[in-house]
Amino acid sequence: MLHFPHRAGNYVLFAELGVGAVGTAYIGRPVGQGRGWRPVVVKLLASHLSQRADVVRVFLDEQRSAALLQHPRIAAVLEVGVMPEGAYFLATEYVHGVPLREVLRTPQAQLTPAQAVHIAMQACDALHYAHERLDVMGRPLHIVHGQLSPDVVFVGFDGNVRLTEFGLLRTREAATSTIPTLLQRRTPFLAPELRAQMPLRTAPQIDRRADVFSVGALLWEMLTGESLVPLEEDRTPPRPSQLRPVDPRLEAVVLRAMARSPADRYPTAQALRLALSEAQAALGAEGSLAMGLARSLTVAFRERIIAFQEQLDLWRKYEDDALPEGAEAPRRPSDAPATRRSGAPSGSLPGAGPALMTPSGHGPLGSTPGSRPGSGSSSATPLPPLTPQPAPAMPGSALRSRLFLALLLVAIAGILVGGVALVLRPRPLAEGAVLLVDSVPRGADIHLDGRPAGVTPYRISGLSAPTVRVEVRKAGFRPWVGEVRLQAGHTSSIDAELEPEPRRP
Repeated sequence: MLHFPHRAGNYVLFAELGVGAVGTAYIGRPVGQGRGWRPVVVKLLASHLSQRADVVRVFLDEQRSAALLQHPRIAAVLEVGVMPEGAYFLATEYVHGVPLREVLRTPQAQLTPAQAVHIAMQACDALHYAHERLDVMGRPLHIVHGQLSPDVVFVGFDGNVRLTEFGLLRTREAATSTIPTLLQRRTPFLAPELRAQMPLRTAPQIDRRADVFSVGALLWEMLTGESLVPLEEDRTPPRPSQLRPVDPRLEAVVLRAMARSPADRYPTAQALRLALSEAQAALGAEGSLAMGLARSLTVAFRERIIAFQEQLDLWRKYEDDALPEGAEAPRRPSDAPATRRSGAPSGSLPGAGPALMTPSGHGPLGSTPGSRPGSGSSSATPLPPLTPQPAPAMPGSALRSRLFLALLLVAIAGILVGGVALVLRPRPLAEGAVLLVDSVPRGADIHLDGRPAGVTPYRISGLSAPTVRVEVRKAGFRPWVGEVRLQAGHTSSIDAELEPEPRRP
């Protein structure tokens, strides 16, 4: 476990954002930027995977390609390298916002159809840029995201979108190397041709139309308010208009983008964007959609924004002269030089604690919701304690020195006794606790301790019991039952996956 703040190579880490299948993500800053620094996300590859040549080769190669993507709708890759103790790392821009998944789960931030189209169009802008990107020799990079989902689409508090985790899955057409299983995530947003190749053994045979399907799936979920679930190979999701009122022209765009055959989809992300632009004109949206979305998110996540700003102000007080001198800078592998880019955009997840902007995310490498395997932590030297140290005894007086030492021991003993008493004191019930309940599929009835409480997704505040019994029920599905511990001032969440009841013959 790291003790924060923590010096890791050329970075100071302040807090952990989350742990995923192949790495750990932290929020921090580069050393030597003064008081005007901007936060970055440092993702460390797990120590046991840093010893695998195939994982390291894919990680470095793909992140070097991702570092070439310099677009306002893509979270910038700032540096790729290896820490002094041998842990491979990736430093990216910190997106000042929340993942799209959390926006969909927050009733106070429900999206209008025009805002949903706005988010999808900006995602198309980022994807088309990546699809058309050339290397320094003028050759196509054949970059395909391949893993697009609500967890990697971040909605900033300025109302604009940024995509993260480009390069976590090797998807270039010319690739021939083996794909480590830990770098794969099977989600309902995967294109059918990619889902059929799971688990991958070699580079997947897909093209940019796989990302077109993912954008259509994201738009389906934003318009319906329901969670998209994986379907069998011969089935398609219901039409959006069967769940919510949707403009027919917009529904036609979604259905074509989600066609099972790549030949039936839009050929490029830009073509999908043009179709969305025409459908958006029929929605009659007035004013700036980005400003309206920013206003909605600011209201919905006001408390979190204030808490993060207070935490950021505290971190800015740590000066560089408090860092240990002579710390070794990150080494760069001879076959894969690190990539560094300056001038990252301000503000701005992969997408996670309660005091940070994204509880789930700027997710750790290969992260999946709810997973928390072993941490791939760094062993760099931690920062010295920031608490004032007791003054040394005055020279020349043994009596005064002994008296000072005795008083110091008495004070320490008093602090320890008080701390033990505080820990052993009976804790009161959790007052003002918040519970966020969601389900797959949505629209299920919520019962707390046997009493109806609402319909998923639903945010329940003002809970005063230390534990509650939660039941989630929906016709045609088996009920989900569980017990949740609550804590004052914190938000607990439940994602209930309801299993269909077996059909009667």
